Amino acid sequence: MKQICFNKRNFSKCQNSSGFTLVELLMATFILVPIYIMTILGFINSARINELSRSATLALSSSLNQMDDIQNTAFDQIYLTYNNATFTPINPDELDGIGTTHVNNTQPNYVTITTHFCWVEPNGRIMGEDLNGNGYLDLSEDTNGNGELDSPVRLVLVIYDVS
Repeated sequence: MKQICFNKRNFSKCQNSSGFTLVELLMATFILVPIYIMTILGFINSARINELSRSATLALSSSLNQMDDIQNTAFDQIYLTYNNATFTPINPDELDGIGTTHVNNTQPNYVTITTHFCWVEPNGRIMGEDLNGNGYLDLSEDTNGNGELDSPVRLVLVIYDVS
């Protein structure tokens, strides 16, 4: 606690002075403002990750639904019905995307089914290589040059012919 004393005629007694100096307030501000900014950015990133997780869950549910439909199809009809077929999300109002099913029937006793699901996040970020949202890999969309439609949600199912 500091004391300020005045020697003038009207201010002859000493007065107590408590509080922060301007330098102390500036130092506290310079320390606390970056902490507040990092906290706010953490909340913003957390909301983005939460939205991405929700979208990925919806895409995965749609792909699993497509796989269930394929499993309930006769073996000899799987290639004819589902090869290069597209499917939409279970809740199209909640997710802007499209899925694609590819069936490899080069082996006589089993087929390998691969589903990919690409979507557009609410902030405009495209998840997957399907940039135009048509469900097919166009030549300019293959960013890694592997000849496959890559996406965050990809499921592979092998079905054997038991007949």
